[in-house]
Amino acid sequence: MKLTPIVAAALVAGALAAPASQAAGAPLHCGATITKSTKLTQDLTNCPGVGIRIGADAITLDLNGHTVSAAAKRNPKAHGILNVGHDRVTIEAAPSRASAPTACGSPACSATTSST
Repeated sequence: MKLTPIVAAALVAGALAAPASQAAGAPLHCGATITKSTKLTQDLTNCPGVGIRIGADAITLDLNGHTVSAAAKRNPKAHGILNVGHDRVTIEAAPSRASAPTACGSPACSATTSST
């Protein structure tokens, strides 16, 4: 199958638009930056630095019952979830695995818990 230059350019642009960590089914890794609403599919623990970095306004990070944490012996400036300068960010957490006060250390975030 031969692709026209326009189709080929659209495919390349689409591949570059979404980071691999946010592609459908791809799990996030320690240090990942999310730029769209994302649902966690696994725990991110013992991260040597930032667990997840918020990279856009008006997005939701659904922890989906999972935990995001730094390593026990870590850089004291590292965070499980880091949001610097982004507004209207929501962190959703299941109450048994994450707590609202520790889910996001920034006043620009709002944290909610699920009753399910």
